[in-house]
Amino acid sequence: MNDKSTILIIDDESINISVVANVLKKDYDIKVATDGKNGIELLKRLVKVDLILLDIVMPGLDGYQVASLLKSDVNFRHIPIIFLTAKSDPESVIKGFRCGAIDYISKPFIKEELNIRVSNHIKIYKLQNELAYQVEKEIEKRKRNEHILIQQAKMAEMGEMIGNIAHQWRQPLNALGLVIQKIKIYHDEGMLTSENLDKSIQKGLGLINKMSTTIDDFRNFFKADKEKINFFIETAIQESINILEESFKSKGIAVNLNIEEDISLVGLKNELEQVIFNILNNAKDALIDNNIENKKIDIKVVQNSKEITIYICDNAGGVPIDIINKIFDPYFTTKEQGSGTGIGLYMSKMIVENNLQGTLNVINKDNGACFIIKLNKKENDI
Repeated sequence: MNDKSTILIIDDESINISVVANVLKKDYDIKVATDGKNGIELLKRLVKVDLILLDIVMPGLDGYQVASLLKSDVNFRHIPIIFLTAKSDPESVIKGFRCGAIDYISKPFIKEELNIRVSNHIKIYKLQNELAYQVEKEIEKRKRNEHILIQQAKMAEMGEMIGNIAHQWRQPLNALGLVIQKIKIYHDEGMLTSENLDKSIQKGLGLINKMSTTIDDFRNFFKADKEKINFFIETAIQESINILEESFKSKGIAVNLNIEEDISLVGLKNELEQVIFNILNNAKDALIDNNIENKKIDIKVVQNSKEITIYICDNAGGVPIDIINKIFDPYFTTKEQGSGTGIGLYMSKMIVENNLQGTLNVINKDNGACFIIKLNKKENDI
């Protein structure tokens, strides 16, 4: 197996090729082309080339043209080019570098200098390739980790959803149970008239319909819909609030929504709802964990000609200064072990920045945490 680096010499003078090849052939695999056109054709056939030594004055395509063509081709632009030429005036040298050369050696050259320069540039080229490979590996690793995080986040979110479905269904189920008991009482006491039965049936159907609507709300929330639609911000926020409504009521949390006007956006509605849900759910937990008496969450939406800003603020005491810069990190959580995944806010930031082309940040304000979502109107256009 040949482990030598490959050098392509493009020069129309056979004596020049012979001299250069004799200097380099011991350490490198030498390939030769006698003009620019043949050099490009040879490049297309070779498996790899680590360096090109290029003359300038040649028939047909000159060295500058060859270099420009190679640097404009995605398949060859990465290959380092050294001009090896008799043209040594400053104007020619500058033009050579502007065409994409990494070095410029004038003829006649010093053999040791040529060897050292070639060796150094090949080492740099290999280091760059290795670095690019490592970066690509890290990117792939990060993508795999993010995929795992997304799956974990979905599972964690599903757990939250099941809990909230239970909250949403508890009241209508209790009411439905009372309706059924009432029918039995009417029957046992001989009071089950057609009118009483109709009223009980209508009330029961209304409760069942409410439970069915709850399922639709949750099903819509989890739609994997990546199509941008025109929607009202208030609708997205209100649907997120609805999912948590019973939890808020049972814990005495007041939610105030302030939108000055009908504000619409072309974008991914479900993605925004998931972000708002995560922030609201975290605010709920913070208010409960910190034993706040008058629990409240204030949501305000404003817009200008360029962006829409959503403020979601609570009065749970705020985020400690020593961790406020960490709360969007993956797996970081302030909850007790086993109570939180540390994925929700990380995923929320990813969704806002990658899918909604916006920003998500947090500040402490008025004895609470205030999450700020900024959405660029233009970037979210279809």
